[in-house]
Formats: sequence, C-alpha cells, structure tokens
Amino acid sequence: MENNSTDLTNEEYLERNKKAIAEYNKKAEETVNFLKKECSRAKNAKARLLLVDDERTIRDSYSLGLRELGYEAYLAENGQEALEKIFSYPAESGFNAVLVDNHMPVMSGEDFVKNIRQNPKYNDYSDMKVISIGHPPSEEVRPMYDAFLKKPLELDEMDSTLEKVLLE
Repeated sequence: MENNSTDLTNEEYLERNKKAIAEYNKKAEETVNFLKKECSRAKNAKARLLLVDDERTIRDSYSLGLRELGYEAYLAENGQEALEKIFSYPAESGFNAVLVDNHMPVMSGEDFVKNIRQNPKYNDYSDMKVISIGHPPSEEVRPMYDAFLKKPLELDEMDSTLEKVLLE
C-alpha cells in the first residue's frame, strides 16, 4: 500500500511538517550565519593591520594567516618601530588595528599602548584598535587595549577577535 499524505492521521501529518520546518529553519540559520561571516569578512577585507612582535617566526607565520583571512598585514619588530610606521601614514589612511606583543626589547607593547593612548602626538590615531598578544598586560594598561589574545594564537580566534574589534 502506498503511503501518501491522505493515509496520514492529523497528528502524523503535523509531526512530519514540524520536522520539515525544523530542518528548514536549521538550514536557514546556517545560511544566515555563513552570510554574516562573509559580510563581516568583506567589511574587514583590506583592513590594514600592524603585527608587532620581536620574534621573526611569529611575525612571519601570523602575517601569513592574516593575509589568508583577507587582511593587509604589515610588520614591526618592537613598539618603537611600530610607532614610526604608524606615524608615517596619515591617520585616515593608516592602520585599522595593531596586534602587539607585550614583552619586546627596545619598546614593550605596554609602553607602545601608553604612547598611542596618552601622547597628544597620536590623538589623530585614537580610532586605531590595539590588541594585546602574548602575556596578559598589567592592570595599569589593560583598559588601554581593545582586546587580548594569548599565544599561541589560533587563526579562528584571531579572526573573530579582529572582526569584533573592527566592527566596534
């Protein structure tokens, strides 16, 4: 005997429709989440990032990951070099965010963020986001950062943090 909708009781028909609707809603939610992520990535595409770390292998590997995610990644070895690079661009066309290690020679990440946030010379750069990477910053400078990432950095976590921070 063929089983079609006329052979179903009302309860069976309703249950079958509930399952179909639930499956449709799940697929729709997956599609919406995918589109949100792609739209966010498109908004962040060509965001200019400065990665500051004294370890060359870290700079090279993380910058490669950032480029794969669609960001423009620039590099600096320490906070002093980062300030020089930032100041070499007009604020409106400069870096959208800086990912900075806290422990480096010449100028630490903490000294860097103090300069960016407190030195009147850098007032035009106040919209630039600063993300701490590595060891947690001291209580004194913690409020000056926009986000924190622990090493080793996971690409997905770095991407979601950047998306969140850049959309603020």
